[in-house]
Amino acid sequence: MIVQNKQQYRNIIRQHMHLGIIRARLEEGSYSGSQEFFRDLLLVFKNALIFYPKSSQEHRAAVVLRELANNEMAKIFQTKALLKQEGPSTRKKGPQGHSVAPSQCHQVQSQQQKEKRKAIISWGKSCTEIQNHQQMEH
Repeated sequence: MIVQNKQQYRNIIRQHMHLGIIRARLEEGSYSGSQEFFRDLLLVFKNALIFYPKSSQEHRAAVVLRELANNEMAKIFQTKALLKQEGPSTRKKGPQGHSVAPSQCHQVQSQQQKEKRKAIISWGKSCTEIQNHQQMEH
């Protein structure tokens, strides 16, 4: 991100968050639970969606990564809720109420995985550029 864009970012985005802050908080053990972690992660994506044009790679990557984070968050909170209700279980109920083995719960189509990997790589490159500029200023 060039200096001009960085100033625009500061003017547009009210609550700043980036992956460097999240990494530091994880390493410090600052998060008391997954809810706080996901809150910060979703804020990164929200900020990218607000700042970058819809046609940009960064915006498209943020959309995909936000969806991934929301899906993972839902799985974690659903699992926590199930464990509270029923205790540890090795099988879950599928969409029709049928019992489903855990290995079947995480099947993902190959094409979706490729698209998500591309988005993650693209987002990672953008975040690295932002972090490099932030480090140069300090």
